[in-house]
Amino acid sequence: MIMFDGLKVAKNNKMLCEKWMNQCPVIFLSFKDVDGRTFENVFELLKFTIAQFCDAHAWLENSEKVTDAQKEIFKRLKNGTASMIDVQTLL
Repeated sequence: MIMFDGLKVAKNNKMLCEKWMNQCPVIFLSFKDVDGRTFENVFELLKFTIAQFCDAHAWLENSEKVTDAQKEIFKRLKNGTASMIDVQTLL
């Protein structure tokens, strides 16, 4: 915990971990391969990366915790047909 040495948060490390660890879902999405010379190329690669992520988490389409409107956006993201607004609100 070198990064937090000397800070108040480092003093209660055990309590904080016990209270908060694994309490909220965490996702990992890398944009390291999103690159290009034009905005259009970058945007298409971004949509492709997001589509792959959504495909890997397709079970969300059947979740009762996801609203119908969210499922529709998720489907567009997964299918690569998302609009710029869909992508912006996702991020």
